[in-house]
Amino acid sequence: MLTRRLVYCLLSLFLICPAVMADQFAIRASEKGFTPAEIEILRTKSKLEGFSELEYKQRYQGPIIDVLDHTHRYGFETNERYWNLPTGKELVEIRKTAGVKHTIMANRPGSYQAIKKGNAQEDPITFASHFESVSALCPADFIALAAKGYMELAEQDFNLNKNKLEKGLCLGFGEAGVIHYNKSLKVPAKGKSVRQQGEILSHLDNSYIIDMLKIANKYKKVVHIHIEPNFSPSGVNREGEVVKFYKNSCATYKNVKFVLSHNAMLPPKMLGEIFNFCKNVFTQFKIMHGGWGVYWKFHDLNIINDFDLKLHKRWAHIIKSHSDRFMFGADFKIRRSKNISYEETIRRARKVIAGLDPDIQRKIMFDNANRIYDLRINWQPH
Repeated sequence: MLTRRLVYCLLSLFLICPAVMADQFAIRASEKGFTPAEIEILRTKSKLEGFSELEYKQRYQGPIIDVLDHTHRYGFETNERYWNLPTGKELVEIRKTAGVKHTIMANRPGSYQAIKKGNAQEDPITFASHFESVSALCPADFIALAAKGYMELAEQDFNLNKNKLEKGLCLGFGEAGVIHYNKSLKVPAKGKSVRQQGEILSHLDNSYIIDMLKIANKYKKVVHIHIEPNFSPSGVNREGEVVKFYKNSCATYKNVKFVLSHNAMLPPKMLGEIFNFCKNVFTQFKIMHGGWGVYWKFHDLNIINDFDLKLHKRWAHIIKSHSDRFMFGADFKIRRSKNISYEETIRRARKVIAGLDPDIQRKIMFDNANRIYDLRINWQPH
């Protein structure tokens, strides 16, 4: 039976109808070797398909503040791990070319592993000190270290970064990995990468979380926090518990600016509940940039778009109603440069939000971060 959209398109004769789009999900799945029957089974398993999408209007062309970047881990002058990737200076120049006026570097949830192994620690603060267009968050690896039982290392790391924050060397703590699953287990077998992610399962009353929030509260700093409420392979759903944690924390530590990773990885309604209760909670959003593995890692974590690179209407609604709470953060990891460049990530981000009004685009891509992090950067057209 023909749908109304398809009938309209057929009546349009030779005009190209944007409503009839290629099935990007099927295209990506077939590239991984899945049969048509297998593709339909996968589609039913995905929690990211079937949402209404916002049509494009005007692509955002203005400057950007990227509030979550991890490329500092590859060094300032050289990149000893991947010789074909950019140096630190080149990374900053790439961001400038892409229209990113300022970048906030932060450790990843898994950065604690370098400390555990005795390797050189990732250092966003030193990286940022070389560039006027880069700021840093103080690492919060002590949370994961404590959760893993490395209490002496956790204490050392906490004292080290507490002192750095007190000296004004960073904008706050982050990206604090509190709950982080091995999301690679979600990727269907034919498209699965051999690379597995580390798992962090901290208790939400972890004493180091409390100590971090007390220090940030004292100095009125940002805490960028990463909590994954769901893990579908094991049937985990802690959304209610996580919402309660955020509401209790924001009420207790009123001077902290809470920044929740990736739109809190909660459904829009639950995030809206937090916003309505907490005046000091904000969120960093990123796009699902088109990779098969990234899609499945975040399919049950309420990412804002799917392979179509269009903002889901359920997210457009809350972004419009709470437009002062959202900030863009690419969450870029330089190893992705082999698959997708930073420039392309930014280009796609501009496209995903193209259905929003220009004033909202500017808020979520620049103004909010400028205000929340007190960066005091002049807005200039890109």
